[in-house]
Amino acid sequence: MKISKIRIYVFFLTPLLCFKGLHADNLQEGIRAYEAKQYTQAIERFSAAIDSDNETASARHNLALAYFQSGQPAEALWQLERAHRLEPSDKELIVKTQALKQVLGLFSANEEWFEIASKQLSYAQWIILCASLFWILVALHLFLRSKAYPLSAARILAWIMLVAAAPLTYLSFLDSKSGQIIRNQPVELRAAPASAAPATASRLPGSQGRILDSHENFYLIKTPEGPTGWISKDDFRPYYKNTL
Repeated sequence: MKISKIRIYVFFLTPLLCFKGLHADNLQEGIRAYEAKQYTQAIERFSAAIDSDNETASARHNLALAYFQSGQPAEALWQLERAHRLEPSDKELIVKTQALKQVLGLFSANEEWFEIASKQLSYAQWIILCASLFWILVALHLFLRSKAYPLSAARILAWIMLVAAAPLTYLSFLDSKSGQIIRNQPVELRAAPASAAPATASRLPGSQGRILDSHENFYLIKTPEGPTGWISKDDFRPYYKNTL
């Protein structure tokens, strides 16, 4: 499939209208601005709708459309990735995210089922689930010692759930530290948290990474391809708030 066809298939669409809970005025003004090709104003209105503490995948999707049309594909990809984390099972978002990665020249691999499953809950929610299962097992163990009849089936089920939840919790932890380059030009990774430090690698717009550390206005990130380096916080944005 040619890139031009991908662009048409993915982005030359009207904004989504299923904005439950969003500020109606901002929504309507954003859609009107988008349809009038006033993309800067559309970005402002859709962002205002999200700022009203009503973030949804639909809102992020609309922001992605507006950013792409305004010539900011890396920012558009971030919005789609964020939308995907709000609605991890939405196949349309997955397809659009993969297509935009192709437009940016990035490798796009299909997510495995366990990667999608790990995004169904936040990292904090996975921790709560694992802790709850652990204490259920403790309670069942004490109950078995004090009662004459067995509860082995319940204990086995709790163990199975805990064993299944533990690796998903780890995947969620890794994703909670993930983010993306939002600059529309290639970005250099640095050997130290300083703009004058030697470059260790160069990464394309929209490239992902996992945050390992933070120092002043820099993140230390590890990219999926392997290279590690420091990058300005102005060029790299986490998918989740309060990262480091």
